[in-house]
Parts: sequence; structure tokens; C-alpha cells
Amino acid sequence: MALVTRLLFLFSRADAQWPHSVFYEGDAAEWVRWAQALGRGQPYEFNLPLRSPGVAYILYLLGAGDTTLHSYLAWKALWCVMSAATCALAYWGFVMVFPRRVSLIAAGLSVFSFGGYVLATSLNNETPLRAVRVCRTRADAAHVAAAHDGLGSDAGFRACSGHAAAG
Repeated sequence: MALVTRLLFLFSRADAQWPHSVFYEGDAAEWVRWAQALGRGQPYEFNLPLRSPGVAYILYLLGAGDTTLHSYLAWKALWCVMSAATCALAYWGFVMVFPRRVSLIAAGLSVFSFGGYVLATSLNNETPLRAVRVCRTRADAAHVAAAHDGLGSDAGFRACSGHAAAG
């Protein structure tokens, strides 16, 4: 459902070919110019970048560094896939901590969030960063749940607070 709604939003917009959304430009144009500079083998921003290079390198490695491109639809669709996967991973993490009903409501808010649509359709760093953060949070929740199930609530507290479990 999350992927369908994001792709519907993407394909219904006149800005689908642009690297950014009409609602949020952010640094999308900068990431594309940086990927193009990488494709040409030229330095970007005098080799003193003001931004972290992650999205520029991702776009370059995925082929968006070609200076003859006039459409960024394929990469925006990939951003939609990342955003939709984040919704699913968030539900998976929520259900470990909260009852199923609460988890479905929280995941539903994520699926139908207008802000999520806008971020998914703009080649900025928020979508990949959100995916990484949700994966990390999910892994941490699994670690805490395993510690809690195996050693009691004190071990779960210790895992959350960063203290080693008492031996």
C-alpha cells in the first residue's frame, strides 16, 4: 500500500521528471550536479563539500551522473521504494514494542503521510537516512527484546541504557 500511494503521487505530478518535488527542492539539484561532476571526474565545490556526499555517490553509482539525462523518474521511483520499505520496517519495529492495533495505526500514519510522499519524490538525503535510522532502531529493538526475554526486565533496561548485563 505504501509503495502504491507513493508511486501514484509521483506519477500524478508534473514534476515527476525533475530531481526534486515542487513541494520540496532541498539539495536535490545539488546532489544531481555533484553526481554529474563525479561522472566527469571533476571536483565539486572545489573539493570542499558543504554537504555529506552520500546521496551524490548513490546517484552516481546508480547512473544519474550522466549529464545528458532529462528525467529522474527511475531514481525517484527507487526513492519511493525506499520510503515504502521504511513504512514496513517501522511497522515491524512497532509491533515488537506495542500492541498490534497501535502498530497498525502508527504504520498507517506513516503510509499515508503527505510529508512522506513529498520526501519520497525528491532526491534528497532524508529518504535514505530515514531508511537507515528505521533499520537501526529495528535492530536495537530486537536486541533489547532478546535481552528482555532471556534475562528479565533488568537486562532490558541495561541494554537500553548501554550498561552491560549483570553476570
